This record gives sequence, C-alpha cells and structure tokens, in this order.
Amino acid sequence: LDDVGRCWTRAWEDGRWGPWAHAGINDAAAVGASSVGLGHLEMWVVQAQGELWHRWRTQDGGWSSWETMDRPAGNRLVSIAGGSPSQWIYQILAMNSDGHPWHRHWAEGWQPWRMVL
Repeated sequence: LDDVGRCWTRAWEDGRWGPWAHAGINDAAAVGASSVGLGHLEMWVVQAQGELWHRWRTQDGGWSSWETMDRPAGNRLVSIAGGSPSQWIYQILAMNSDGHPWHRHWAEGWQPWRMVL
C-alpha cells in the first residue's frame, strides 16, 4: 500500500522481480495474501470504509477481477490475513473496528463468519 491507499503488486518472473503494477483498487487500509497451491495466489483488501474485496492470480499469470465479499454482519473490518493449512483450503482472519477477530473458510463455498473467542 502506498500512503494514499493504492494497492500495488509485483511478481517474481524469470529469476527476477518484475515492475510494480497498480492492483486496480484504491482507498485500501489493509492487504492480505496467501497461496493455496503451487502457482496460485489469493489477495484480500479491506478498504478504508471496512469493505472487503478479493481477487486471485489466474492460470495465465494475470489477475481476476476484484469481487466484493460479505463481512460479519454489523462489523467494519480494519485488517485481514489469509492462510492455507493445506492445499486448496482457504482461510481468512479479519479484525473488526472493535478489536474482535473473525474467521471464515472455504469448504465448497465460503462458510459463514464466526467470531474467534
């Protein structure tokens, strides 16, 4: 993220880092990324208003379009992290503006948000 909330990416290609490229989203407050399998990258962005967006790296090396994701009802998100405990298992952890952590995972579709106690 730069100082005005623009999100940037760069890729490791042919043994070196490629140039920085604008990720196509602005007003970002937090970014999370993870890999769920070889050659696959997921990216999540929380915008300043607490909205959650998601995209992934495609087979041809490009990026998908940004898709909005629901957030825990009545909560404004302030941070996000992604992880994968095993291949092709998605998990995300988000913090709301009250400091409570929330979790959701992919199991043949995104499962509901649950507060981490």
